[in-house]
Amino acid sequence: MPQLLLNCKGRLELRLPKKPTSIAPSTVLETNNPVLESQIPAVRHFLRHARARKSRVDEKIASLELSLEDLYAESNELDTQIFQHQGAISPLRRIPPEIISEIFSLALSPDEGDWHLQESAPWILGAVCARWRAISLSPVFWTEISNWTGQFSLHKLTTLLDRSKSLPLRIYFDCVDGGRMTSLEKESLKLLVQHCARWERVTLRGGQKLYTRMQHLGPQFPLLQALVFDVCFVDKPATSSALDLFRQAPRLENATVNMGFYTDPVVLAFPWGQISKYRASIEWRTLGVLADAANLVDCVLDLGYGHKPDGRDIPVVLLPCLVRLAVSHCELVAYLKTPMLRELYCHDFGANYQLRNLGFFRSLPRTLTKLVMACTWPSLELGLVGLIEALPQLQHFATPQLFDGHVVCDFLQTAEFQRSALESLVVSIGDFSNEFLLDALGAVDWESVRLRTLRLASIYRAPQDKDTRLKALRDRGVKVDFLVAFPHDGHRRVVPEFFRIAH
Repeated sequence: MPQLLLNCKGRLELRLPKKPTSIAPSTVLETNNPVLESQIPAVRHFLRHARARKSRVDEKIASLELSLEDLYAESNELDTQIFQHQGAISPLRRIPPEIISEIFSLALSPDEGDWHLQESAPWILGAVCARWRAISLSPVFWTEISNWTGQFSLHKLTTLLDRSKSLPLRIYFDCVDGGRMTSLEKESLKLLVQHCARWERVTLRGGQKLYTRMQHLGPQFPLLQALVFDVCFVDKPATSSALDLFRQAPRLENATVNMGFYTDPVVLAFPWGQISKYRASIEWRTLGVLADAANLVDCVLDLGYGHKPDGRDIPVVLLPCLVRLAVSHCELVAYLKTPMLRELYCHDFGANYQLRNLGFFRSLPRTLTKLVMACTWPSLELGLVGLIEALPQLQHFATPQLFDGHVVCDFLQTAEFQRSALESLVVSIGDFSNEFLLDALGAVDWESVRLRTLRLASIYRAPQDKDTRLKALRDRGVKVDFLVAFPHDGHRRVVPEFFRIAH
């Protein structure tokens, strides 16, 4: 009976010879026994017909394989067409370019963080597909320039500047290498300065040659709003004079100067009347430059290693609008008049300034509501009770000083604490019984006090978070955290990043 084969081009009929039947017994075929003389013609007849049938079967197999190849090829082609047509009706495909552009700007161009260490978004987006590349060529994606990302080159910089059109630029330029500048850095800086009228947020780090080259180019910065300037000077200029480089910056409000080189204070001339945020490494005799910063709101001062002159030679500076202040040495506070100060972060890297008496705390403005003593005090004789008596308006207090657990528990029972404005307290305790501490916290009349956050840092074991006494405190609106860490780790969590000083 004929068999039919269906291929991609139609029906193909193959006729196979009749399947031959062997008369040789299994005792001969499956052993080494010889065949009988009378059986030899029949065996030869079988071989003839079997070989003919095998030849036709092989032809059929070859035909089937060709047909399968055609079918597999068509199947793959259909898969591709199905994928393409399915994508054509995808909701993502129908999103307007404006929405995709907005998503790109939110996801790939963060305002904070180490953006200068990451490859800029447009280079990545443009490699996905033609549509994304067309969207990624929008000038808004080419405004971030860093010589620390990817394979930086003059061609790459030129491309960024060209594609950003006339939009404001965000720049990170770092050439800290022993004060030297490579030929690439020199040419890159020259090209960047040609576009200084578009600088909006800029970080510049390098040696003295970086400053010298910029000064010779005579740039002006009509759009500059935020500046980080870290320059290590080999031949340090006179500290009594300010380096005149950024005076022509009518929109500058946020400036950071040499916080990365705190041993190398530098004074820059700014349009001080418009500066609202300022972080700098300073010297005692340059403190007076802040006298014109009448609108300063946030300030961080890191005192270098310079000799302190006689107190009569240090000016007292009035900062009428200052709200938040961080200092590396508490002694600086005595030379700043801050009638509106609300937050003070004292890192106190100095070893000689004494904080044992009430004088320092009583000299602080009555507006102060948050105090973080980010240092280990010599020995605070006035204690926590004396502190809130000196600063009755204080709402938030944190310190890494190690207190005895009994002292903290006794403080929470005092009438002074119950009358205080204290809302959060961060201190460190030593080896102390968790059972006693939890019982003491449970005995506090929390309804009559304002404290709602208590953070205790210790290098020892903390109570179990599922303890019923802790749950009872939380149910009453009191947040108690136990940090199993070194004492300094507790207060660092309440210091905003802008106000942190690290040596």
